[in-house]
Amino acid sequence: MKDFKKIEIFCGTGGVGKTTISASRAFSLAADNKKVLLITIDPAKRLRQLLNLKDQSEIVEFKSEEISFDVLLLDCKSSFEKILGSKVDNKILENLTSSRGGLNEILAVLEIQTQINRNIYDAIVVDTAPGKNFLDFLNSSKKINRFFNKTFAEAFNYITNQNKPGRFFNRIISTGIEKFLSYLESVTGQGFINDFLEAISILYGNREKFIDGLSVEKTLNDPAHSRWYLVTSAEHMKE
Repeated sequence: MKDFKKIEIFCGTGGVGKTTISASRAFSLAADNKKVLLITIDPAKRLRQLLNLKDQSEIVEFKSEEISFDVLLLDCKSSFEKILGSKVDNKILENLTSSRGGLNEILAVLEIQTQINRNIYDAIVVDTAPGKNFLDFLNSSKKINRFFNKTFAEAFNYITNQNKPGRFFNRIISTGIEKFLSYLESVTGQGFINDFLEAISILYGNREKFIDGLSVEKTLNDPAHSRWYLVTSAEHMKE
């Protein structure tokens, strides 16, 4: 195909050649002298094996004879730290930003938005995670909206009121769930509540950056800017 879109997304179940085809698309566009970024948001990072890349989280240039394009192997923790502008030093956030921690698809959306804002690529080719993880990618904007809705925002404001998270903890204790929290800390270890409050504070402290990522949804749903490819096989058609 000679025509192309600003964003081309390859999705489908696992084991049907999705990563191979998305990489081939990047090769094809690069061969037509387009500046291309190939992103994989698949935690399995099959693309790393396919292109014989090192396991790194920064954009790297891939070269093959006279063809070259940029590649990004999405790493949740690195992407999150770029958003924060600082290192993640919180047990809860470290778990959330692990490859299966729950923020993978949300951070993928934010990373795509970041690259769109940079506006240095003719085309961004996205290799999505298979199966349910791809559906999570589609629903990531809803997750962001739910997390930062008015109710949670009010809770955050209460937690961080006058920078005294202890007031929130005291309020919890007074509501009669002290035994539950004590049990929770006995399972998770001391400091869990403080880690939890700190994690919430960090997330909400960067609320605007997450909300800004929602704008990518319009681009992904606009046929003038995006094209979606479903990669499948006869055996997977039922799914």
